[in-house]
Amino acid sequence: MTSINQIWNNFSLDLEYGGDSINFLDLTISLVDQRHKFKIYRKDSFSDVIIPADSYHCHQHKMAVFRNYYNRLLEIPMDAESFEEERNTIRTIGLNNGYTPLELSKVYKGTVRNKRNKLLYATRTKEERKYIKIPFIKSLQTKINPLLEKYKAKPAFSSTTIRSLFSRKDKIPMDDQSGVYSLECECRKEYIGMTRRSLKTRINEHQSAARNNRPEKSNFAKHIIEEGHDAENGTHRMLWTGKNFKEITYHEQIEIHKSVESGKNINEIVDTVPYLVYRRAREQLMPNDGTVPPPPTDHCQQ
Repeated sequence: MTSINQIWNNFSLDLEYGGDSINFLDLTISLVDQRHKFKIYRKDSFSDVIIPADSYHCHQHKMAVFRNYYNRLLEIPMDAESFEEERNTIRTIGLNNGYTPLELSKVYKGTVRNKRNKLLYATRTKEERKYIKIPFIKSLQTKINPLLEKYKAKPAFSSTTIRSLFSRKDKIPMDDQSGVYSLECECRKEYIGMTRRSLKTRINEHQSAARNNRPEKSNFAKHIIEEGHDAENGTHRMLWTGKNFKEITYHEQIEIHKSVESGKNINEIVDTVPYLVYRRAREQLMPNDGTVPPPPTDHCQQ
């Protein structure tokens, strides 16, 4: 130890002797009756905050933390008392974040079943699958899976992260950007649109159509005229920025579906996402040789 501490002038290591337990990483290792005893260790500053049950995240993302907890619980050779103590701790974390005992029980039983099957049965070679990154939409989660199964692919749902909300680069003013936007009326009804020009130019066109009684120019203007509201009292915001037409079109339909779930959308065409997912899967996964299955029929084209 002395030779190690001579390497640095402002850094030193201390060697402690004695004691019958030590905290190492996420374990507390104790010596009891000449045998090692293990428990899960958490710092005093530990917080049980995880993704809450009512958060707009994919269910698999929410359950990931519990699968990790239960896998660790089953891997560490703990005695019965420590095992039940940790299992109750996991349960408390889940309940504090809005999860039900039934949800936690399903994850636990599934983890136990997977580990048992690995021990009893030979490992099978998993079929290679490709993943397509898709923004998470709750109402489409079960519809997209069968669609991608045709291409031996699975959706990789993505959610907005804190990191994605911040950037060190100088930002272009929102009204000067292009992409997908939300235009909200004073009655809280919402129109989702796209533009490859500046947002302020497109918003002015909506307002002009409403002032000049031209409902055929804009669904938002049509709503304003029919309801007798004031277009100037509406608010707008950019939902996604970009210039590529295909990407803008895709993200527009994604945002329309989110808005439809809220019950306040005034767009006319709202059911095109399955077709767009089909098109993206075809472009990414399959050759254009006529062997690709036909697209789903339950969609509307603009």
